[in-house]
Amino acid sequence: MTTALEPITLPSGITLHSTYAEVPDGLPLDAYESAIEMLNYIGKAHQWCIGDLLIASEAVYGDDVFNRLTERTGFNLDTLDQMRRVAKRYEPDRRRETVAWSVYESLTTLDDADQDELLDEGEDQGWTLVQFRAKARNKKSGFKADKNGYQGELPGLDEQRRLASGDRVDAMPLELNSWPEGEVDLLLTSPPYGTGQDYDAGGDLDDWDEYLDAIARWSTEIVRLVNPRHGRIAVNVPLDKSANAGQRGRPSYTGRAVYAAWVAALVAAGMEYRSTILWYDRDAGEGTTRGSIDSPSAPHIVAPCETIIVGFRGTWSRSSERSHDLSHAEWLDELGPRGLWEFPGVHDSRHPAVWPEELPERLVRLFSFRNDIVADPMAGVGTAGVVAARYGRRVWMADRSPKYADIARKALLEARETGVEEAA
Repeated sequence: MTTALEPITLPSGITLHSTYAEVPDGLPLDAYESAIEMLNYIGKAHQWCIGDLLIASEAVYGDDVFNRLTERTGFNLDTLDQMRRVAKRYEPDRRRETVAWSVYESLTTLDDADQDELLDEGEDQGWTLVQFRAKARNKKSGFKADKNGYQGELPGLDEQRRLASGDRVDAMPLELNSWPEGEVDLLLTSPPYGTGQDYDAGGDLDDWDEYLDAIARWSTEIVRLVNPRHGRIAVNVPLDKSANAGQRGRPSYTGRAVYAAWVAALVAAGMEYRSTILWYDRDAGEGTTRGSIDSPSAPHIVAPCETIIVGFRGTWSRSSERSHDLSHAEWLDELGPRGLWEFPGVHDSRHPAVWPEELPERLVRLFSFRNDIVADPMAGVGTAGVVAARYGRRVWMADRSPKYADIARKALLEARETGVEEAA
């Protein structure tokens, strides 16, 4: 439990409490001006000042000072450590009054020359924090903005080899994912549908309450991985499912709104809902379980489509100064405003639920830019990652099955061309 902060009394007699200011009667105007000016100054500089104080106190009292100051000040340990590290990274003569501390925080991973270059340019052009962060990410990755936007051709071998240095494929379940937080630009995945389907390493559940618990865990992890400033999410799930469908001797069919449950869980985890795309698959739902055929007594309706839930973190709009793969004609014809996609599914003996390449291809081209990190944490045999690599994205994939993760890794290496070293 955090210790309450003690009030601070200024020379003018104004007492500052943690939630209000106590002002004596009869103060001259300059006392108010001085207090407000001081608070404004501290507000702008407090991270730098706290960082410098931490560096100085650490030199005298050692690491234990952090635990004591955490209890006393109300700042958590990570926040204090970040202030210390940023202050240590920049000598006072490199700090500019016109540039916010949060900008310096976003540039700490760059070398001094790159930092100064971006600080000079950003200060001169009045960049926002979002612009500074984008420029820092581009500088770190080697990305160069292309104002022409649409490329019209896939990246060559040299570009693929450079991008491969950012690829990774891991064998781990989504709920235990160890990827860094907030780095993914587009996360697209198709999680288990809750039908109890056999899988190499388990993971699907047919008990509805257990499946809802799993959805909550998976949604929390999905949102955690996505960039908090502009990250996008595309999750492919069915509209619904029917418990006990076609099983004699069981209770009557019970409908389960899988899509609705996923939307609720993702929003509860921090995703901003944007829209839903319907994927119309003529082969879907064409089983023999149709209820009371030719009679309204107990019809069983199966919609031959699946959904792609589209959401984001931070802001939906992104800078247009990036290379991409979406032409005007394609935007008008099939990948743009119409949220109803029609193409067939596929069957693959390697995996019980394989995506047709067209699904991730459309999502990658519609919702991401060249050099973005595109991730599928439930990757199966790696269809989404292969497509994303083909279009010049950095690829992160994971699957709870080591067997499928190995297939995905080999497929990604092949997509990056023979001879490209594995990066994982």
